[in-house]
Amino acid sequence: MSDVYDVNEPEEPAPEMVEAFAKQLFRSENPPDLLWDTKIFESAGRSTEGLRVVDAAAKDEYLRRAHELLLDAARDQSAGSD
Repeated sequence: MSDVYDVNEPEEPAPEMVEAFAKQLFRSENPPDLLWDTKIFESAGRSTEGLRVVDAAAKDEYLRRAHELLLDAARDQSAGSD
């Protein structure tokens, strides 16, 4: 007997996958001088003074959009396998 709640709901995407996808969306929609973060500069010991970094609210919106897009893609894939 089938469980009522098992209606081909896709698994939640891994947080790492959501963040990677969000960064790709961000990069495709913004100029190269606006950064997601400064980690690469900091890890190399470079100054981050004067660098433009996306604000937390915009970053959250990219993460939300990426999450939704990944869920939609998983739903489409599971619908195609019926």
